[in-house]
Amino acid sequence: MVCDAEVEACRSILGRVPAAIEAWSEGNARVARSQVVVADGPVRRLAQVGGGWWADPGALAPLLEPELEDPGGWDSAIVVYPTDGSPELSPAWGYTWGEVGFLGGTGVSSIVSGDWRTWGSMADGEHGFVHEWLHQVEAV
Repeated sequence: MVCDAEVEACRSILGRVPAAIEAWSEGNARVARSQVVVADGPVRRLAQVGGGWWADPGALAPLLEPELEDPGGWDSAIVVYPTDGSPELSPAWGYTWGEVGFLGGTGVSSIVSGDWRTWGSMADGEHGFVHEWLHQVEAV
């Protein structure tokens, strides 16, 4: 179960990502529109990808599809979900898939929120989210 403070920390950090992208790229990259949404249900399964367990696009599709509007309505999705403390779900930032065909070409980044308590005190807490977003960009 995710507490209200964790949801607010996720909303806050994700809300700052578009400005960080524009500032850190010196205006060369910009997010035209963004939206932070809390899913109506839990992530139901994880997939072993690389050296960890991640919420892959197939597991996220039931949560993302209602928010994506028409296929291709969004270029990018960053999904943040909690850990239960298992070492396999350590908050080592995330894993990214480029254009996901069955989601209309939307790129998907899957990020574990285990470090959410420290994001507010980091000088550049947005960096991991921007890093994963850049993997989506480079896949296009």
